[in-house]
Amino acid sequence: MIVAIHQPNYIPGLGFFHKMASADVFVLLDNVQYSKNNYTNRNRIRSRDEWAWLTVPVRISGHFGQLISQVETAEDGWETRHWKRLLQEYGQAPYFRQYQAWLQPVYARRRINLAEINCELIEFARVSLGIGARVVRASELAVSGQSSDLLLALCKDLGATTYLSGQGGRKYLDVRKFEAAGIAVEYQEFVHPHYPQGRGGFVPNLSILDLLFHAGVESSAILLGVHAHYADTIL
Repeated sequence: MIVAIHQPNYIPGLGFFHKMASADVFVLLDNVQYSKNNYTNRNRIRSRDEWAWLTVPVRISGHFGQLISQVETAEDGWETRHWKRLLQEYGQAPYFRQYQAWLQPVYARRRINLAEINCELIEFARVSLGIGARVVRASELAVSGQSSDLLLALCKDLGATTYLSGQGGRKYLDVRKFEAAGIAVEYQEFVHPHYPQGRGGFVPNLSILDLLFHAGVESSAILLGVHAHYADTIL
C-alpha cells in the first residue's frame, strides 16, 4: 500500500494532486509547525498580470511552534474577496459554472480554522478530479515524532508498504529508517502539463482551480497524462 504525505495547502497546485492520485492513502500533515510565507495559507491564480496570490489572512499566536491545525484566520470578509477575485479572473472560463454550485457556498461560510478550510477545498478538488485515494488528517492519528520519524510513524500506523515522497524529500529523508521498517521509499515523478488557459502564453504552477476551470472533466487525464512542457515546482 502506497502512502503519501503533505501539508494541507490552500487550493493546492497540480503537483499536490498528482501525488494524491499516485497513492492509496494520502495524509494531510496538519500536526506540524505552521510556516509563514508558504503555501499553507496562499496559492497562485491566473490574472491579467499573468498570476496573482490569493492569500488567507491568518492570526499567529505568540508561542513558538504553533501547529497548522491551530492556525486561525485573522479577519472577516476574506472569503467574499477571494470568491469575487475568482469570479473576476475565471468567470468566463469554459468550466467555471460547472463547479460554481459546489464551490461558491464554501466561500459563503464563515469559518476561522485554516486547516478546516483547506481540507474542505482539497476534498472538493479530489472529488472533482475523481481521485480515489483515502484522505486522512495526521492530527486524527495517534502518532508523534519529528521529521523522518513522524513520517515513518504515520506510514507504520497506516500499514504502508511504500512511502511516496516529493522530490524535496531527497534532501532530508532518512531512508535507512524506512528500509529498517520494511517500507520502500519512492519519489514522485511529476512534470507539469501544458493545457489551454484562455489567454496568451501559459503560466505553470497555479492552483488546481485553474486546471479545473479550463479543462473540466478532462482535468484528471491532463493531470496524469504525458503531455508536459514544464518541470514541476513542488507546491
